Amino acid sequence: MCTICRVSHHRNIKNVKNAFLENKSNIPASISHEDKKILEDYSFKNVIKKPEHIGRIARMILPKSSLWQPGRKIKISFVGGKKKINEKVKAFAKEWLQFANLEFKFITDPEDATIRITFKPSQGSWSAVGTDNLSFGIDEATMNFGWLEHPSTTEAEFRGVVLHEFGHMIGCGHEHESPKNGGVPWLKKNAYDYYMSTQGWNKEEVDEQVFDVYSKNQIIGTTLDKKSIMMYAIPNWITKGDFEVGWNYDLSTSDKTFIKKTYPKT
Repeated sequence: MCTICRVSHHRNIKNVKNAFLENKSNIPASISHEDKKILEDYSFKNVIKKPEHIGRIARMILPKSSLWQPGRKIKISFVGGKKKINEKVKAFAKEWLQFANLEFKFITDPEDATIRITFKPSQGSWSAVGTDNLSFGIDEATMNFGWLEHPSTTEAEFRGVVLHEFGHMIGCGHEHESPKNGGVPWLKKNAYDYYMSTQGWNKEEVDEQVFDVYSKNQIIGTTLDKKSIMMYAIPNWITKGDFEVGWNYDLSTSDKTFIKKTYPKT
């Protein structure tokens, strides 16, 4: 399973600042005038006037989005990886660009890149989300593919995981963490057992990766999309009623519609 990066309090504050500087609409208009002034002072002047303002900025992580400015050129570099694998990653990643007004520029120097991709098997597959990538140091990976080089990985699995992680990179969260229509009807005890046994996650990690939901401020749309590339596969026995999700390997109709609206072409 892909995991969402859970970061430190300090990095959360940087994430809010970078999201705001990249795309002002990432911070909802509903925040108070005082909070907006605190964020502006920190973002544009690097000034925090009172210690308690740090906590107020950190709390803005809950309603914020992490979307790039439409038209953004995003520099991407591979840190290791076989040439054949890297070329396949490029090809599948660019499927998003058929619908999103963004540009992926693949370069050789990781220190000049915003996105740095590694291939460490022990880390599974993960990616930072959208503008949160800007908070990482130039020596840190922002995306990892843990099993693309494994000989048992099928073409469909390869395509699905690349589309999924690049979906995170351009600002998409996990669909199963959406509050739309009540979200997934989990049987929590069964779900804990399943993710602990298959992923090795403890209770806190299952809470973070599975049960936590996004703020409604961050969600666009009204229905849960079981066919989304951003949706976990979910077996029937860990949910209530007749609810299950198979493995998705392609962008769904809703994925394409969402990303067109999010990054409109001029």
